[in-house]
Amino acid sequence: ARMRTTRPLRALLGSPLAKLQLGGLAEAAAEMRRLQAALDALEAEASAGGGPRGHQRHCSVNKKVAPRQRLRMLFDSGKFCEINRLAGHGMPYGTVPAAGSITAFGRISDRLCIAAANDATVKGGTLYPIGVKKMLRLQELSGTCRIPIVYLVDSGGAFLPLQSEIFPDAQHGGRTFFNEATLNARGVAQLALVLGSSTAGGAYVPTMCDQVVMVDRIGHVFLGGPPLVQAALGEVVSADELGGAALHSHTSGCSDHFAGDEAEGFRLMREIAGTLPRPPPPPPAEPPADPMFPGAELASLGLNLLPREGEARRIGLLNILARLLDSSQLLEFKPTFSHGLVCGFGRICGRTVGLMGSWTRLGEKDAVKGAHFLELCGHRGLPLVSLVHTELDLPEPAGSEALAESAAACLRAKARMMALSAAFPLPRLSLIVGDAAGCDYFLMGGRCMSPDFLLAWPNGRLSERLDAAEPGADAFKAAGQLWIDDVIRPAETRLQLDRLLRLSLHYSGLPVHSAGPVARQQQHSGSRPTYWQSYPILRM
Repeated sequence: ARMRTTRPLRALLGSPLAKLQLGGLAEAAAEMRRLQAALDALEAEASAGGGPRGHQRHCSVNKKVAPRQRLRMLFDSGKFCEINRLAGHGMPYGTVPAAGSITAFGRISDRLCIAAANDATVKGGTLYPIGVKKMLRLQELSGTCRIPIVYLVDSGGAFLPLQSEIFPDAQHGGRTFFNEATLNARGVAQLALVLGSSTAGGAYVPTMCDQVVMVDRIGHVFLGGPPLVQAALGEVVSADELGGAALHSHTSGCSDHFAGDEAEGFRLMREIAGTLPRPPPPPPAEPPADPMFPGAELASLGLNLLPREGEARRIGLLNILARLLDSSQLLEFKPTFSHGLVCGFGRICGRTVGLMGSWTRLGEKDAVKGAHFLELCGHRGLPLVSLVHTELDLPEPAGSEALAESAAACLRAKARMMALSAAFPLPRLSLIVGDAAGCDYFLMGGRCMSPDFLLAWPNGRLSERLDAAEPGADAFKAAGQLWIDDVIRPAETRLQLDRLLRLSLHYSGLPVHSAGPVARQQQHSGSRPTYWQSYPILRM
């Protein structure tokens, strides 16, 4: 059936009422330009790594290839997409560009892989707490989507003054080793190319991988380096003698392949990747079609930059959808039942998805509608894309029994939607296009709901409260802390959603995708969560 088109939006935008409601478009576009300039500066800072001095020491003195050039040597045609780019920005212990490691996905020998490259130009490759968090996030993504990881190891070890935030807890550095073992057990390949130091606990990263390549003279793996050996035993030993590529390839067996230089190392790693099994082919998609409206206009549609009066933000949300969907077509679900939550079906680059968008505080009918729609998407096997703008929860009014019952009914409806959101068994992408405040943010797929990817426009703000006294965290701070994965430019939204949907649907042979630890265990056994299997759709 042909989807209901958003074509009337063209006429709506030309009406006097719509012009009045969206009268702040010029101001919103100007503010977005300012925010995008700030994003440009932060991305340049992350790309610069340790700066000219760090790169000069790394490349000229240590005779190593620059970190991003290493990724170009690894991926097919030198093309890759970086993720978690702003991690490490604005940390309490100082900014750590890209959290000291570059994570990216792309194709290696025509196999989709994720790579984690330590950036030794940043503080000598020292591992900070945010670097551990970034690695754990990458491994989570690898397990959720069943994508192999290639570790490009060149690390100076943990930053010891912050060891209490790196070692002891369940989600600290040791978890990376647990994840390597469990991912390996599930058949998700873990590969390592050692291009520098791998010291102390970091020595377990390559040695726990499926296959390891070490590069002569620059790759070293040991628990304690030459200075520690001399201090403890009084023996003078070189790094190559203690844990070099020749030792581990010819004697210890910790390395499976010996490479004379970095170029040979990357050639070997690409050949190893070429032996990995290919995943089942994804479901066929429809031919893609461009939206009817230019994506460049998205820059003026940040929902928290538009006026609150009337339905300006609802109109703004529909306009966002019109610039993301193929042919600007949306089959809206329950359009007359509630207005705070927009739900519907559409296609992004030929792929059918479920879409949810919020533009104001959600009520009881919105939650009933959202729960019903989540069940539909789960039963039909459709990935979900959520556009998020949520507002603060209001205190419950004191008054009559009828008011109390109304508040209780709203709470029950939201609790049911929350449960379905948490157990959603398929790929899910969330995009913050305004504010993310209050409990409605959780309903719409916030970080606690483990979406495959959580993105934000530069105008995004996250907080339990958003007011003059507590303005909340902007998108840049949230990305620095890894509360979100990335900040993206509005004009790039359709392209980014298409890329990430392809990544999330990488291993489509499994019916269960991403619904937290329990679902991932069931995913390994190839069965859906019991709820989605045993219950019919409950309309109310």
